[in-house]
Amino acid sequence: RATARRCGGMALVALAAAFPGCSVLMPGDSFRGPLPIVSEAQRSVAEQLRADVETLATRIGERNAKHPAAYAQRPIPPARYSEL
Repeated sequence: RATARRCGGMALVALAAAFPGCSVLMPGDSFRGPLPIVSEAQRSVAEQLRADVETLATRIGERNAKHPAAYAQRPIPPARYSEL
């Protein structure tokens, strides 16, 4: 069993070495230069997003098809909409 895993791992390494450009090709160009200055609207959206993600991760918790009853019993926080 260990031999099969080792062979599989070596095969993956060989494929990655044989086709290095295929694994990293992305459309467009990478950003170069200094970052643009963040506006107050962007900063506000980032803070709201961080708070929402923190709420989802800490207060609400796991949500998936394996535990639908636990998710359905929890209250859904009100949505916060704002225009940019």
